[in-house]
Amino acid sequence: MAGLKVDWLAAAYQPATEVRWPDWMQAKKQAALATLSTLPGPSRKLELWRYSDADRLQKSELDSAANTERELTTADNAVVINLTTQGVDFDRNLPDWLSLKPIQELPENQWLDMDLSPALAKELVVQSLNQGLFTHGVVVDVSAQAPQDATVVLRYDVAEFNRWTYLRNVINIEKNAAVTIDEHYVTGRINVVNNYRVAQNARLTRHQHNVLHAGQQHVSLQHFTLAENAYVESQNRHESGNLQHHIHWVDFTAEQAEYRSGSVNKAGHNSHIADIVLINHAFKNNISDVTHRSLADDSAQIFNNAKAVVAKGADGSEITQDLKNILLSGDAKIASKPELEVYTDEVVAAHGSTIGALDENVLFFLRSRGIGLEQAKAIMMVSFEQEAIIC
Repeated sequence: MAGLKVDWLAAAYQPATEVRWPDWMQAKKQAALATLSTLPGPSRKLELWRYSDADRLQKSELDSAANTERELTTADNAVVINLTTQGVDFDRNLPDWLSLKPIQELPENQWLDMDLSPALAKELVVQSLNQGLFTHGVVVDVSAQAPQDATVVLRYDVAEFNRWTYLRNVINIEKNAAVTIDEHYVTGRINVVNNYRVAQNARLTRHQHNVLHAGQQHVSLQHFTLAENAYVESQNRHESGNLQHHIHWVDFTAEQAEYRSGSVNKAGHNSHIADIVLINHAFKNNISDVTHRSLADDSAQIFNNAKAVVAKGADGSEITQDLKNILLSGDAKIASKPELEVYTDEVVAAHGSTIGALDENVLFFLRSRGIGLEQAKAIMMVSFEQEAIIC
């Protein structure tokens, strides 16, 4: 397997790196590999890979074309961080509100272990591999002095197309701080884990822009921890590619916090896209709101899932899951699965999922106004996508 693992440790591609890891971090990496060496690789037997072809992770020859899609617009106060084959690159003349350092300088008390307990380790085996093999990344600290349009851009631009590059970033948003984080995929075969630590009264606006060419692959785990009165809005666009597999993991660590996410998933040709949101309501009076709009054409497959677990005693939790999907061809497939696990009494919850086609009545109306068929379909698809644009 090109850069993942077949026989796990025996066949692992160990990325070359000259980084000197602190002893505690090296121990974490080795412990992760030791645990993962006992597990099988990903397959359709796993819930989170049931609707994705994990064998594609073994492909040895992928499209080397760079992403030519429009990049995200950057604000005047934007700081761009380039994560490349060589490492992390950014302008050293940083604003006062921002601190950046390489991942190997992360304080040990800020490390967030991935849950490698038996059940979860199997499901997260691809993302967990990042903990053992990450080669570089950045620690981002945003202070409360950040201006209103403070923006940090993470650009994934890796020249190695046929082997996996493992990146790990930690983003700390301090008490009362507010920032926009834009993640933009340019090129590469990337497995990235981002840990977002959103402190008390802090606000995060995040955009993930992944528009891939037909032969490209991207795997990610976004882990959000929300303190008291923290607010996160996360906008995701996942389009095309050979394989995209994204997990958004949310942990409420106090009360009165709010997490909102909107995702647009568009797959054509033979693309496989998975967009999975897992939210743990462990404390009272928190809000989560997940909206997905997905469109699959040709022989593409999309899996979009939203799961919320409400712990005993987490009264006052509010959960909304709104997953709507459109099939644009007879060979396309979409699996859509909103889930609630509630272990307390006082909860407000609404969840639903639909899978259908473009409304023929609306198409007829648009065509009766002189609009051509393809343009009418495009208008309807854009309107459908807009329902999931939250920021």
